[in-house]
Amino acid sequence: MKIALDIHNNSFWLMANKCLYWKEQSTLVVSDVHLGKASHFQKAGLPIPSLIGHEDLNAIAKVIFDIRPKTVIFLGDLFHSNYNEEWNWFKTWMDHFPETQFKLVIGNHDQAILPMLPENLDAIEEWFEPPFLFTHEPVEEMKKDLFYVSGHLHPGVVIKGKGRQYAKLPCFWKKKNQLIMPAFGNLTGAMKMPTKGAEIYAIFENEIVKI
Repeated sequence: MKIALDIHNNSFWLMANKCLYWKEQSTLVVSDVHLGKASHFQKAGLPIPSLIGHEDLNAIAKVIFDIRPKTVIFLGDLFHSNYNEEWNWFKTWMDHFPETQFKLVIGNHDQAILPMLPENLDAIEEWFEPPFLFTHEPVEEMKKDLFYVSGHLHPGVVIKGKGRQYAKLPCFWKKKNQLIMPAFGNLTGAMKMPTKGAEIYAIFENEIVKI
């Protein structure tokens, strides 16, 4: 399921799998996978199964096979911490997509793995395709003629039900010239974002809805 937005005469799909697709550029954008976080928790004594990393990669692979984008942009924090076995999985995973161009917009968690990137994954500070600027962290001083796409914050929204029931859901958070993507990784959580003046596209299981 997806919601299509027209931004500067370009078509962007906000997808229920927490990915963003730019149709004109045949580009899939995935933010904050945090691969290796399960192993990081294990070292701290928490019984988190490493297979969660496999599940995240399998989910991304399914989107690539379904859409067949020319380019995949990891919008920062692809990896979570120091090198571990999950990074080897990722390098093997990359071999399944020889025709796809991959780029990593460097996030604050990615520094440890930069010397070990596969040859077909280019590390960049930002990705600029006027009038769109893709960065990991939101830009503080934005120009009126540009549209900014970022991650990093793991945006979420609280949905209240009857009584004291509530749920915090990941979401796409949009303002006039800014879009903040939800975190893709299973172990990333979500941070409640301000709703005033913003468009909120909440994600629940296989659905996405504007609230």
